[in-house]
Amino acid sequence: MEQFDPTSAATWMARGRSACDAETLASIWRKYPDLPPSAPLDERMLRTRARVAAMRPMHDAMQKEQERARRARNFAFIEEKAATGTIDDRDLAILRGRDTHRFDWNEAVRYAEGWYAARSGWAYRERRPADLENASERAAYDVGFSDGGGDQGDLFDAARRAFIAAAPSNTATLQLQPRSARPLPSSWPKPSDVPRPARWARRLAILAPADLLAREKGGTGLGMDVMSKEAHGLNVVVFRDGEWATPSGKQIQAEDLRALLRSKDLTDILTTVGETEVEKLDQAAAVLPLAPTYERAQNSPLQRRVHVRTWLSRGLSDGQNAGAGHIRWSKAAKGLKAYLGEFTAVDQGRLGRGSHQLAVLLEDGSPAEGFVDAAGNPLEPFFHFSNKSKLRCEMEKALRNFGGATRLNVMLLKPPVATCQEHSAHLARSC
Repeated sequence: MEQFDPTSAATWMARGRSACDAETLASIWRKYPDLPPSAPLDERMLRTRARVAAMRPMHDAMQKEQERARRARNFAFIEEKAATGTIDDRDLAILRGRDTHRFDWNEAVRYAEGWYAARSGWAYRERRPADLENASERAAYDVGFSDGGGDQGDLFDAARRAFIAAAPSNTATLQLQPRSARPLPSSWPKPSDVPRPARWARRLAILAPADLLAREKGGTGLGMDVMSKEAHGLNVVVFRDGEWATPSGKQIQAEDLRALLRSKDLTDILTTVGETEVEKLDQAAAVLPLAPTYERAQNSPLQRRVHVRTWLSRGLSDGQNAGAGHIRWSKAAKGLKAYLGEFTAVDQGRLGRGSHQLAVLLEDGSPAEGFVDAAGNPLEPFFHFSNKSKLRCEMEKALRNFGGATRLNVMLLKPPVATCQEHSAHLARSC
């Protein structure tokens, strides 16, 4: 095993010391060697302290050199950012503090903090007790704050600078990029129940050719068959390979379609065009008119069918009213509940074979009595249907009906059953 000889410079050089430091350490060990173990403890401790004191100037010099190298590396990193064009205003202020005011790294950083605070409209950072120990850095912060436009003697300094920071720094260099008057179809959100219901005649569906066919005929089955049953007056066009067509397959020129849609005063526009065609639809979307609501059925075929059904549920026939807004759902201990405005739809369970019931209640828990639809027909707060799988659909339909109804004096209408329990009992006896 190699013997450790601290009095030899080669020993220290082999352990990474420079030639100068190695010779200094070796000379200190030669001057203050370890005393033999038989020497008194006090003398050995005194010798160790003397050797440490002799090494302190060298260690201090090493720390200063390491600090100098650290600051040089930091400045070199900022200069590299400036050379590559990735530098920001705060880093530029660091270089400005070094070049203009001859600040070292720590002072230059504090200079940049003060400059950036002033330019951003921030308040002056008051002197803290910790800053009293480093007056040079505090002075650098003050210089940066002043160079950035700050004035500690001005009572309204912060407000003035905040106003300047909020305004464009150079209006002459602003370039207004032309933007489309309408969002592109690729950015349209998926359908939801938040938009207001609209008449079928003021709605437009842009379908892919496969969406016109039922699933058993090779189509997607997204709901054109449903549209034909429910959506009387709905406007439908077909889009494929950048061209427009009617549901029967007749081609439509872009200018003719633009003129046709302009006269429709559309409120809702939906597209079921898939991901492969949506880019082409973006390019041809200039023919579409402005509308309050644009939506797109997205993702898998199953999700797209759900999106289409959500969109269809917001359609209105002539003479029909429906409540708008998002329906909130919650699980209850004894059944499902849904909320829309002041109304709550409650699942009351099965009454008998082939009979299921739900009730629409007011905020106080009483049945929603005394409401009429747009035609003046009274609305019953109890609904019956045969299949529980239709529960959510029936609850939504009931809430929409009551949300668009008008409340009249209860005495003008036929007296209803007093409570939900009595009504349920009556129906149970009849079943």
